[in-house]
Amino acid sequence: MCLVRGDATHSGVERTSVTFDALSDRDLAWYVATGEPRDKAGAYHVDGRGALFITRLEGSPSNVAGLPIRLLRRLAREAGADLGLPDGDGPC
Repeated sequence: MCLVRGDATHSGVERTSVTFDALSDRDLAWYVATGEPRDKAGAYHVDGRGALFITRLEGSPSNVAGLPIRLLRRLAREAGADLGLPDGDGPC
């Protein structure tokens, strides 16, 4: 992710590892029939039906869902940008 404010550029990388259980043909057929994988990068949604098959997630769930919010918050702080996010050292 890259955040540019004025002449300053702030960037970072958020990595997330997702592990799935072994899926049977029946599991796959059911999941495809739900339609959920059709418009998803990686063909699953971490907060949707695809979550039924996730056995382990290391890193930021929001990164998998589309926008690494913790990284965005850090970069915004570095840039001095006010995104309306809480200040201080909290869980975000």
